[in-house]
Amino acid sequence: MNEHGRRGTRLKELYGSALKKLKRAGVESPELEARIFIKKALGATDAYIYAHPESSVNSGALAAFDSLIERRLAGEPVAYILEEKEFYSRSFSVNRHVLIPRPETELVVREALGIIRALHEGAGVVDVGTGCGCIALTVALEAPGTKVVAIDSSQDALEVAASNARRLCAEGRVEFLQGDLLSPLGDGTMDVVVSNSPYVSEVEYGDLSREVRDFEPPGALIGGKDGLDVIRHIVRDAPRALKSPGSCVIEIGESHGTAVKEIFAETGFIDIAVVKDYAGLDRVVRGQWRR
Repeated sequence: MNEHGRRGTRLKELYGSALKKLKRAGVESPELEARIFIKKALGATDAYIYAHPESSVNSGALAAFDSLIERRLAGEPVAYILEEKEFYSRSFSVNRHVLIPRPETELVVREALGIIRALHEGAGVVDVGTGCGCIALTVALEAPGTKVVAIDSSQDALEVAASNARRLCAEGRVEFLQGDLLSPLGDGTMDVVVSNSPYVSEVEYGDLSREVRDFEPPGALIGGKDGLDVIRHIVRDAPRALKSPGSCVIEIGESHGTAVKEIFAETGFIDIAVVKDYAGLDRVVRGQWRR
């Protein structure tokens, strides 16, 4: 019987034990995570946890809590354990078939929306490598009337994205297509191409944290030897899929600003800009295409 299997375990004891384990494991925010897992296991609120530290925890909740903590101690990201992650103030379902949305990717949405809102009603936007659908669905919800297409090569990822459309009451706002990058699109059909495509180099992948390397899908992370293989394909094929004028917005690694700007320029894009993230690092490249 483990330490939480004893009858009469109190909430404050559960919290204290979890806190000790998480600290020992080197978790960055053990206090926060201990509360998160208690709330998940008990279906409780922060207010309840603070107001009732002496309350007893039933055996079902104890077992659920132990399972959550063991998964975290094994290195599994909190988002996968909770099966959700906030992005652009909305909650998205996630699992190990898709990348966990990052705050930096909100910058892709912001840049895309700035372009879209200057366009005509019904502008066409494609999200390449949509994953959980966070970019595509956010664009569709923030810019109603936009025609959004989301493409992914993974059927499992598309199922997650479709579930998020239902979760956010956005069914019918986005068309989901399975295929390789921009290949499902006809010529001259889109106004804006957006993507958070794989951009981790093969060397960088080996240096990623255990949480990322051991749990998130490698195919959504690794962009070839220099990390730019997928970005090259998207940028070079974008003019075929874009109307004129059209735009392309791509998330990049922090060391890729100059190289990706050159790829845009070599392809014929104009008005190219490298946009920095909240930490002051290169994070997005955007450019305009005109025939």
